[in-house]
Amino acid sequence: MRLISFTFHVREPVGDVPGGLTVSRHGKLPEGDFGITEFQWGSFVLWFVDDDNFTDDERQECYEAEQRLRKRKENMTTVKLDEVPEADNEYWLAVTKCLVKFAGQAEADAKKASDDFRNHMESGLSVEEMDFFYHEETYDIAKKIAEERHGWPWTTPLSNDDYVKILEDSGM
Repeated sequence: MRLISFTFHVREPVGDVPGGLTVSRHGKLPEGDFGITEFQWGSFVLWFVDDDNFTDDERQECYEAEQRLRKRKENMTTVKLDEVPEADNEYWLAVTKCLVKFAGQAEADAKKASDDFRNHMESGLSVEEMDFFYHEETYDIAKKIAEERHGWPWTTPLSNDDYVKILEDSGM
């Protein structure tokens, strides 16, 4: 698995066109008319922005990322806001492990930074915004925490094997 950067954009249904997800390499979709290519895995469909030139491997990775997110959502059974879904804990455990592995931080410092950022995000975002947030790879969130919030250098280059192991060890 290679790490790629992408954003899922929710599409509302319009007429005969069903709702779903459009995938882009950018935080927002292009203005006006733009080309998309539809890819289907069984009954699951993603639309990809043509100008972003996704490869077949990248499209497959986007599909797998969406399936991981879908699995996390299916496992969420909370009814109270103060109860934390296990899937969210797994996500933040992976963020913490990325801070340890790729930013060289001690476990306690990495956990505190991860917890602080999580509390900041969860207190300031709507449910819909949180849905978008959890589409981000834990690696990208850890890097943002390290570099932007703490000034910690990202000391270890990305190793796909290491990242996959972190995700597996975190239960994702």
